[in-house]
Amino acid sequence: MKVTIIYDNEAKLPGLKADWRFSCLIESRDAPKTLFDTGASGAILLHNMRELGLDPSAIDIVVISHPHADHTGGLRDKNSWSDGRRNLSTTGRGTTRFTRKALRGVS
Repeated sequence: MKVTIIYDNEAKLPGLKADWRFSCLIESRDAPKTLFDTGASGAILLHNMRELGLDPSAIDIVVISHPHADHTGGLRDKNSWSDGRRNLSTTGRGTTRFTRKALRGVS
């Protein structure tokens, strides 16, 4: 299993943008590529993914830990990185209702 921190309050590699938020990519053999949380800004999420050489369209599933803006903000820019797919798994109290609302209008 490989976990890549994409978005955090500290940028450990040159070129990455730091922000007080969180997102990581979880990769494992024979398992879907899973984006865990999306940070607060789709722009920072996408920038850091580009810097890390990650292909946003290769994400299979998005898991949102809980409905706080510092973990869900990247959903606003979902069309920029999801190529229209809607595979969205959620955990946490109230998260399912929140993500349905956040994804309204997303094609």
